[in-house]
Amino acid sequence: IIRRSVQYVLAKNALRILLALPIIGLVATVAAHPERPIAEVLFRNSVYFYLLLGLALVLGLVFRKSLTDWIDRRFFRESYNQEKILRELIDEVRKLADMSQISRIVCEKVDSALHPKHIYLYYSDEEQKALSLGYSTEELGNRLQIPQEFQLLKFMEMQDSAQDFPFPPRNKLPDLEKDWLAQIGAKLIVPMTGTSGHLVGLFVLGEKRSEIPYTTRDRELLERLADEIALVHENAHLRQRFARGHKPSARPDGHEPNLLKECPRCGACYDNTVKICQKDSVDLVQSLPVEHVIEDRYQLDRLIGRGGMGSVYEVIDLRLNRHVAIKILKGSMFGDRAAQVRFEHEAKISARLSHPNIITVHDYGVLGETGAFLVMELARGETLRGLLRRKGVLKPKDAANLLNQIFEGLKAAHALGVIHRDLKPENILVLDSDLETAHVKLLDFGLAKVVYTVAPDSHSPTEQGPLTSAGTALGTFGYMAPEQLTGGTVNEQTDLFAVGLILAEVLTGHRPFEGSTYQEVLTKVLQLPYHLPNTSAGAADLDVVLQGCLAKDPMRRFQSAAEAQAKIIPALRACHSLVAAPGIDDAVTQNLKH
Repeated sequence: IIRRSVQYVLAKNALRILLALPIIGLVATVAAHPERPIAEVLFRNSVYFYLLLGLALVLGLVFRKSLTDWIDRRFFRESYNQEKILRELIDEVRKLADMSQISRIVCEKVDSALHPKHIYLYYSDEEQKALSLGYSTEELGNRLQIPQEFQLLKFMEMQDSAQDFPFPPRNKLPDLEKDWLAQIGAKLIVPMTGTSGHLVGLFVLGEKRSEIPYTTRDRELLERLADEIALVHENAHLRQRFARGHKPSARPDGHEPNLLKECPRCGACYDNTVKICQKDSVDLVQSLPVEHVIEDRYQLDRLIGRGGMGSVYEVIDLRLNRHVAIKILKGSMFGDRAAQVRFEHEAKISARLSHPNIITVHDYGVLGETGAFLVMELARGETLRGLLRRKGVLKPKDAANLLNQIFEGLKAAHALGVIHRDLKPENILVLDSDLETAHVKLLDFGLAKVVYTVAPDSHSPTEQGPLTSAGTALGTFGYMAPEQLTGGTVNEQTDLFAVGLILAEVLTGHRPFEGSTYQEVLTKVLQLPYHLPNTSAGAADLDVVLQGCLAKDPMRRFQSAAEAQAKIIPALRACHSLVAAPGIDDAVTQNLKH
């Protein structure tokens, strides 16, 4: 191993060695003959020698990447072969439809590429939330299913990458479940997460037979493979729904409906007769039981994104010749009456809200008796979540501009008695890359609650009954206020708690209350305070103001979005950094931390 490592280092640095040898020779010559003039030392060789040397260096630089790849393949042929197998497997999975067949092929190919001692592929059945074993390389006896009560499923649903087992000590997974994972020899667990963010399966691998740890590249390829399997799994469920009668009915003219097909890679939309994406040359898939042109008016152009309730597409309004966005109830919810009601509720709520910082809704419609859609303005930008993934954290001055507009949108909604209830980075759209001038729009009022309405001929609000039953907790876990988590009464202060969480996240890169289990997060939200990790005086002042959003008791929070805006925005603009400037007195720093 040592000999081969030295050979690889020498081969990898051959070009640098080639560059260094003439310089070393020149220095050695000057040192050995200090009486010679520099010109004599430099030009003692012929001109052809220097031309040949220069040509060799140029060719080396031009073909440097090719040479490097060749050397890597020469010394790490097995790794290249493994990667080739997994890449081809990812492409192969896209062409398959049967989950049992996929399970067998995936396990066999992964076994030949990575040589794990054990492989198990679990996936969910549409009729139940438990995960069933699709294929394994070993006999599991009575461990053919992962019960839906297992905390492991909730934990893995919160992860966006492969996880090593044993888990860190702080993970509070029950001992029974840890013992179960140890008994099947689990070493690496890869979540298979659907487009809605829900866990649809687990890919469990044992330790490699070579005892070499899984590399970063291994994990990346396995995660991509898991994503492809999850997509096929969702399509399989969709076909089952088609078979049960959720397929669009025949058109009035007697022709079969032109079902939508889309590219799983770029999201481009096509007619049912097209099989291959013109842009990416990959097989198209049916993701929703809808037509390519909805109501003979809205022609779907490309997928923009997916959320918990539906998929959003850029469409062409054929009647008005304009581009708009359309949100369609996701395929797995077709036929779910409660989901349809919530979709209609979002349309009615959003239609009331006319404000520059709230997305505008143009139209609403139903798809047969099973689906629904919502037509909105097309706002080109990226979500705050995408922005944070790119940048990590934002400067306080940039955060001030975004938060100020969020408050403006909330003030307009709250003035009409609308509580958003699901504020999070995914529901905040940023329309410009220049954060100092970027425009912000609030999205997704699907979980909004109307606490009162304002009569058209009156300025006085009137109470409206609740839209959900008492004790129901709605929202996104991780951005819910204590009263939401406990099924209590939600009001304006509930939205302000979410704003406080978002503010802390954009400044630090982390949600205030994080944990490895639901119970851990719940305990922190309900009981533990949060403070910015600050050392500067400006950040200390901002932290004090932030408590007006993050107080556990709603009565101790700011009583309106306007009050929170008036306190938080100036504090943000006065805070230049969360870290004190170099040279600050240690005693002052410790005092600020305290």
